[in-house]
Formats: sequence, structure tokens, C-alpha cells
Amino acid sequence: MNEQLNFAEVVTEKICIFLAKKIASKLTIKQKIALLTPWCRSFTHSALHFYLTKDPLDIAEFNPSNAPGDTLAFLQWYKTEDYTNFLSGKFTPDSFRGKIQTKTEILIMPRFLWAKTLVFQAGIKKSFITKLCFFSFFRIRKLSYKKIKHEFKVDTTLRNQIFCELKEHLKEYQFGTWLSQKALEMFPRIFLEGIYPTYLNYDKNQSFDAIFSSDCWSSIDSLKIMAFAQKNRRNVRLIGTPHAFNYSALHNFWLKTYEISFLDKYLSWGVLHDQDSKVLPFYINKFAGYQRSQSPQRVNEKSPILLTGAMRPSHLVEYPFEPDLFKQYLLQEINIAIITAETTNRLVKIRTRTKDRGGSFETLLKQNFPTNVILDFQSGTFINEVKNYSLHVSDNTSTTILESLIINHPTIIVIANKYFSIDAMASNSFNALKEVGIFHETTESYKSHLEKINGHVNEWWNCHSTQLTISNFLNEHARLGSGFTIWKKALLN
Repeated sequence: MNEQLNFAEVVTEKICIFLAKKIASKLTIKQKIALLTPWCRSFTHSALHFYLTKDPLDIAEFNPSNAPGDTLAFLQWYKTEDYTNFLSGKFTPDSFRGKIQTKTEILIMPRFLWAKTLVFQAGIKKSFITKLCFFSFFRIRKLSYKKIKHEFKVDTTLRNQIFCELKEHLKEYQFGTWLSQKALEMFPRIFLEGIYPTYLNYDKNQSFDAIFSSDCWSSIDSLKIMAFAQKNRRNVRLIGTPHAFNYSALHNFWLKTYEISFLDKYLSWGVLHDQDSKVLPFYINKFAGYQRSQSPQRVNEKSPILLTGAMRPSHLVEYPFEPDLFKQYLLQEINIAIITAETTNRLVKIRTRTKDRGGSFETLLKQNFPTNVILDFQSGTFINEVKNYSLHVSDNTSTTILESLIINHPTIIVIANKYFSIDAMASNSFNALKEVGIFHETTESYKSHLEKINGHVNEWWNCHSTQLTISNFLNEHARLGSGFTIWKKALLN
């Protein structure tokens, strides 16, 4: 895995830097690389794995007519079977026309006459943000979600020229020609044909001093172009924060490193953070203004058990593209579900998102399966749904872990796989959870603990040592207690 990952990273960097130099705009080379990286990493990792494990057809005629409008359009498409067919050469341009979004979504940029900090998809409750804007006398303002869609016309001549140059740049690799062609056919239009007019649209005098976002710095191209255009005019500060538990829990979580590389300030979710001067110990944005109940929830111990898993291979933008490893993870997840059902003699529901994302898992479920284990496609808010279960079990570093701990609902973490690796910086806090039976690294340990607490979940969860450990863990990974004054100071100073 590490060998393949390192190789993919080397190729990704070569392609990203090369294409960044081909972008004609006022962006600095560092800004161009930051703009391209999420798409380039996702494309290169997925394409390389396909080439190294499959048998691509002969290279077809170069045709970039269906290039995606932006990174988000590509990310929404490359998780599908159609993308695999595209890489294999089975798809002709006509056969997948209309299946990929070729229009670019561009944020509408209004004038903010007195706002100092703009917030965009901040991951904070709408009511809290509204009050925060009022409390700051509207020096903090929400950036509208309104977008316009524009379809930039593909410049086939330019793309063909860059394709030939990239092919030469990658000539040391046997796959160089194939990868170069696929890259230029999938190179988002906003990066090439649309970069100049989009930058020009945002290169206007504004009064704000900072932009804050939670989950859009890695996926919304027009937000980054707008931010960079304003930053090049004056010293606008770019502020970010995590949008998942993975940021503080996972080893080599590249998305965190990527975002910190071009942002000016990064508000962590707790006191556990990197030593980078940009990263400040802060509070979890999803629960701004929320106070945790000190009274643990008493559950009906005869209720079903909920298992939340990463049941879709959509982690390609966060993790190395390892579908074989992901399949092993899914098989282990099924094993955990069976152990849970057999040990407790209760119904186990495995929660995933939507059918089109859980296809890999559904295929595995067609095998013989216990009647007391079912697949549940999520609906409603997790915090409300989990209250219907006697126990929440997670086999990955899902943010749902933090959510159930925050509402003080019985929770167990079982990471008995190689797909998720806990970061050394977080190991002490996870080891503390292990001491009270919340965290397990083997299915044997998990089964033993289940046998111990079966019928006594409330007693285990309510005990002082368990509750104290949870409070300490949340302080490191999801600190609570932030109010308007704290957020106002963080976003305006």
C-alpha cells in the first residue's frame, strides 16, 4: 500500500505542477497548485490504480468534449461505473454525454460595504450564524450560496497541445500517453477555458478582510479563485476548520495538510492539534453554542444496535485509491455485524448513505446473511436517529462517533482493519478510550467487551471513569462551549 501510495503521489505532483504552469491567469504558481490538487490527486490515484490492475483498451481518438465543468462535477462522476468505462475505453464521447456535469458553478459575488469576514458553508447551525452576524453588527456576513452555471466551450486545439506536451513529460512511464490523454479529457473547464474570465469576475475592489469556510476549500473551485483574486489585491485572510473527525484522528490525512498549506488560519476542533503556527486550538463548529448534557442517556437495552461504517469508496479524495483494501474493510465490517448480532441476540442495522454509494457493499450482502443483520439507508438526522438504538458501533473514524459521544449515547469504536490508521498524535486519547472499553483494535477484544456489557450497557456507560474519559476525549477532538464572543474574536481578529 505505501509503495503504491508513494508512487501515485510522485506522479500526481508531476502532473499537477506541469498543468499549473499551463494555466494562463494572474494566480501565483502556489495558488494554481492549490486549485488543481484535489482534482489532480483524485484523478491520478483512481486512473493509476485502474491502469495497474486492469487491462485498458487501445487508446482511442483524443476527445475532450465532455470535460467536467469543475472539480465538484468530476468528484460526483468518478465514483460511478461510467467512470470506470471511460478509463477502460469502452465509452465513446456520445455514450456518456449528459452523464457528467459540463457546466461550471460560479459563486455570485455581491458587494459587502461593511462586512469584515465572509462565511461560506461554515458547518455551523443557521440560527447560530444568523445571531453571530447580528452580534458582530454585521461585520461578519454570510456569503450567498447563489451560483450561476456557465458552460465554457472546450478548446480542443489547446487541450491537444497540452496533451502532447504532458505525454512527453511523462514519457518515462509506460502509461504516460494513456494517462496524459485521460487527464486532458477530464481536466475541468474552469481550470483552462474558464480560469481567465472567472478570475476577472472576482478581481474587483471589496471591503472584507477574511473568508471562512469549513468543507469547501477542497471542492469549490470558484470559492478558491475568488479568495485568491482578493488575496492578490490585498492581504485577505483565508480561514478554515475541519469538517470531519478524520482530521484529528487519522494518520497521513492529506486533506488537512493540503488545506493548511494555503490557508492563513486553521481552527482545530479541540486542544489536540499540530504544532503548525497556523493551527489554533479551538472548538467544533458543528456544535457551536451547544452544551453537552452531563446526564448520560439511559437506553432501552433491548433496542436494536446501530453500526455506522464507511460503506462507499468515496474516500478517494482523502485516502489512497485502494479498492482491494476497501473490499477487505467491507468484509471485516460484515464480520463485526455478525459478531454483534450473535453476541447480543439483537437486530443490527448497518447504516450507509445512498444506494448508488453503497453498491460495493450491496454486492457482498447478496451472500448468505443472518436475518438479524440488515442494511439501512440513512434518513433523517443522525443525532435523532441514534436515540432509537441501544448502542452505536462504528468501525471507522466517522464524525458520527463524536456526535453520539456529545449527546452522551453509548458508543463503541472498533477499528480492526488496515484501511483506517490512527495518528500517533491521537494515540493517547484513543488508548484512554481503550481502557474503559470504548475503543477496540481487534474483533476478539470487541466481542469480549460485548459479552461483558450485554444487558448492562447503561451501568457501563454511566460509570464515572467512562464519563470522565469521554469528556477528556471530546476536549481533545471536539471541544464544546463556544459562544458568540469566542467565534466573533476568532473570525474578526
